[in-house]
Amino acid sequence: MGGNCTLLSPTGQPRSTWQVRVQVGSVDKRLIVRGPREFRWQLLGGWRVTDPTPVSEVPLNYRYAFGGHYSLPDGDTLTNTLYYRDNPAGRGWLPSRADYKRVSSEVARYLKPDLNAVTRLPAPQLEDPDALVTSPFDRPAPAGFGSIAPWWEPRVSYQGTFDEHWKTQRLPYWPDLRMPPARSKFGSMPKKISTAVKPIPCMTTIPTAWAKIE
Repeated sequence: MGGNCTLLSPTGQPRSTWQVRVQVGSVDKRLIVRGPREFRWQLLGGWRVTDPTPVSEVPLNYRYAFGGHYSLPDGDTLTNTLYYRDNPAGRGWLPSRADYKRVSSEVARYLKPDLNAVTRLPAPQLEDPDALVTSPFDRPAPAGFGSIAPWWEPRVSYQGTFDEHWKTQRLPYWPDLRMPPARSKFGSMPKKISTAVKPIPCMTTIPTAWAKIE
């Protein structure tokens, strides 16, 4: 499923939470969709999630799922960016000690003071009902109905080896690819959606995907 899709309240009345489902043949996927909410840090209670604000629509794209990125203001975007590898476009993620090891010491020194001082940030609005997010340090797979971008994990791991041998012997051709198994979790086939027994108005790579809100 591709394109921009938006979940609409079937009655037009704002709601704080939906259970959403998309089913195409034997492929079945469910999400929990919420209104805007925040992670907030409390000295005695640690991180907690605020109640979602009722809304009448929520975009169904990975910007509203768990993830995120933080960048230096100048320089090359990729080398100066710390990002959640499964979903750099998302929200609600804070880097762990292990995450800082993936960037240069300069980037880590610049980002750490501000990120360590964060006490509130937007929380994800799209969740897997079997993997609810409770903290910016959770590490769930991104929740959504679209295909995973080629430059995100886990697809990056299947792109082959871009090493010196590739640069000198094969470039500009692709490296040897490690192909994922058929119907893997990051293929273009969606698993489950939900709104009001109407087709969702978006482009699909499969015949017709019907969605309904529960």
